[in-house]
Formats: sequence, C-alpha cells, structure tokens
Amino acid sequence: AHSADVLLVAPATANTIAKFANGIADDFLSTLYLATKAPVVLAPAMNVDMWHHPATQANLRRLETLGVAIVDPDEGYLAEAKQEGPETPNCHAATDFDFHIWMLNAPGGPADRTNAIVIEATPRVRANHPGWTVSILNKIAKAGTKVRVSGWVLMDPEHPDQVGKTRGTIWEIHPIMEVEVFQNGKWIKLDDYSA
Repeated sequence: AHSADVLLVAPATANTIAKFANGIADDFLSTLYLATKAPVVLAPAMNVDMWHHPATQANLRRLETLGVAIVDPDEGYLAEAKQEGPETPNCHAATDFDFHIWMLNAPGGPADRTNAIVIEATPRVRANHPGWTVSILNKIAKAGTKVRVSGWVLMDPEHPDQVGKTRGTIWEIHPIMEVEVFQNGKWIKLDDYSA
C-alpha cells in the first residue's frame, strides 16, 4: 500500500465502488484502498442499469470528491464486426466463437482498424443478448452511430504482430458486458436498438 505508484482497479464493480465510497474495508482490495497514499484510478465495469443507478452515481461522485479518478465506460464508433474462430478464452472450442468488433475514436470503417481497440462479444454474454448480431453491429458501424461500451480489460498476448495492422493495441475490452447506442438524443441499450 505504501510503495505503490498508483492503485488501478480495473474492473471496478458496483460493490467495490460502494465499499470505497463508504470506507468499508472487509477484503484485501478495500483494505488496500484505505491504506494507500498513491493516486487511485477506477475503471467501472457493470450492467448498464447498475451503472445508472442513483446509488452508484452518488458513490462515484463521492469518490471524485476524495480525489479518485474515474475512467468512464468507453465511447466511440464501430469500424467493423466479424465472427472469429476458436480462441484461448473459449478453450479453443469449435462451437464458441467471439465477435471481434473494432472501435474507433471517430467514425470510420474497416480501413481504419489500425487505430482501433478490439472489443469482443463472447458467446456466454451474447446468450443473454440475442440482438447482438454481426449484422446489427455492422449497420451501426456503417451509420457512424456513437456507442458506449463497458466490460473487462484484457491484454491479448496472441496478437502482438497485429498492432498497427488490424488493431491499435494488444489491450482489449473482453468480454463486453454492455453496449449502448446513442439514438434520438439519448443512450439506449443495444438490445433496444432499431436500425
């Protein structure tokens, strides 16, 4: 706690955020938070309804007044979505395929993937979101519609040779836990999106 340069919590769950905001130290992480003198950075990842809940927002505002830096869910534009083959996180299963989705800071297309972060929709998460299809994601990309994504941060050591070619970094948002689309002046869940 005393030798850390920074305390980065990624992902920061609603439970962790509530503990930090209220000074509850009942596990290793919350005890470390209260003991550290280092700057603290939280990257929240949770269900969108939990994120928007007034209690979560109040806890985040309280933490900001205490000097904690909050990294909000990432906003950007989709470049492209593809279904990919077997991968390590899915135990190389022949039936469980991730969707690779490329997200940019500005509207673009597949040619702009060299600057993109790869975000992945896994089969286990997609099972709860039947509207998350490659077709819908590509329609959003072609329309240049802004999206907001939350999920877990993962370093993908399998693709360092692709940095600067098909991705901007080996860091990914994997798995995506929630996708929102900016439509008609407000954020809506991808499940409720209509093209």
